[in-house]
Amino acid sequence: MGYRIKTVAELVGISKGTLLAWERRYSFVVPERAENGYREYTDADVERLRRIKRLVEEGYKISEAISLTHEAAAPAAVVAPSSVEVGGLCQLQKELLEALRRYDLTTATALNERLAGLSFQQRIEQVFMPLLIEVGERWAEGSLSVAQEHFASEFCREQLAAMLISVGYGPKEGPTAICATYPGERHELALLSLAVRLALAGYRVRYLGADLPLKDLCVAANELGPRLVLISVTMPVQQADLEGYITTLRAACPPHTRVTIGGPGLPDPITLPKGVSALSTMGALTRALAEG
Repeated sequence: MGYRIKTVAELVGISKGTLLAWERRYSFVVPERAENGYREYTDADVERLRRIKRLVEEGYKISEAISLTHEAAAPAAVVAPSSVEVGGLCQLQKELLEALRRYDLTTATALNERLAGLSFQQRIEQVFMPLLIEVGERWAEGSLSVAQEHFASEFCREQLAAMLISVGYGPKEGPTAICATYPGERHELALLSLAVRLALAGYRVRYLGADLPLKDLCVAANELGPRLVLISVTMPVQQADLEGYITTLRAACPPHTRVTIGGPGLPDPITLPKGVSALSTMGALTRALAEG
């Protein structure tokens, strides 16, 4: 049995509001959902939150603290001589952000090429997701313009899309997985990164992208008969709206389809129909799928 968010806030010394804000914005903790719909945090989640809090108190930005804890937890990687060592990823990330801030595509591309010896999952978890967090922070504090934020985000999106294309959207004989966002949701980078992981795990991915109307998703699910339908929700959604959406989607899918909805925008607690699972972060969803 895991910890409820109130207990975690007391154990870590972070207010519940701050903890929820960090989860919605950065998605670096991976609380799962109990049967009653409440978030449940593990001992590992609590320890990671403590490490991040200590780093922030020492003067690191939260994006830097997240990146450092990623690197500390990552296994040693075998990389090509021309590639950056794992320990230098934080510095490369900073250089990449600076190049994107200047709209310097030549330098950004050259820096990206230095990641060639790392696996796609390492690139996603240790470079691109921390980079996007930093971009969001800089935009929020006003040190990056909307144009710079869009330029950086689009660069990251292109790299993630290239990874998905490179793996061929997964094996042709693999079980079908539909990936889409909740209607009106424009934030798709976390979903795109997960689509890459699903393809690497043997799924045949049908990536339908952002802001997909429910009626069109239902048609696709009926036509494709997928093993998995994965929906990303990063912006807050009301329970009543979510219930209607999921009920309609579940009815349109074959009985064998696994419908999973994940992301920091889910209500807490959450109530879902039988046969539908929910996880509060895309990281938690990745872990659950890996465990089968």
